[in-house]
Amino acid sequence: MKKDKAEVTDFKIYVKDNYKAMVQKIEEFEPSLTIETWKGNSFKHSKFNESEFNTYLSELIQKNFKGLYAYFVEGTCIYIGKSKDIKGRLLKHYQASQNPKNWTRGEKHIELFSKHYEDTLTVYWIPLDDEKEELGEELRKYLENILHLIYKPTFILIKKVKHE
Repeated sequence: MKKDKAEVTDFKIYVKDNYKAMVQKIEEFEPSLTIETWKGNSFKHSKFNESEFNTYLSELIQKNFKGLYAYFVEGTCIYIGKSKDIKGRLLKHYQASQNPKNWTRGEKHIELFSKHYEDTLTVYWIPLDDEKEELGEELRKYLENILHLIYKPTFILIKKVKHE
């Protein structure tokens, strides 16, 4: 199916406008590229049962939001992620550390979070919402990738080793 000239022109304008908006949002986020400046807290997964951990998360993060989060163990970044539901995603990682056999996320996640079950984890998070949802999701992806380049989380190393 051939696109008419007007459709192609409209698409080019859409891409150009979103590109400019994305670059502007990334530039605005630049001061926050230091994860340790985000909100965060330290805990051990082994200290809680699931209900207690859910309550703990609700006290830490009163309002759910979309954004980025990162796990550290003894100052080393082990995982950086993005989510439309930060509280829910942190709970999923907790579940992977508790009962790896019943978790469906994947072998590499189970390996990472069950390995650090007894460790003190520090998790940082930052809201990242946008009125244009498609821009918000793309922005979270770009920023997550930029943070991977800066912090080189061990999860990425595990993922690479598993696929080589």
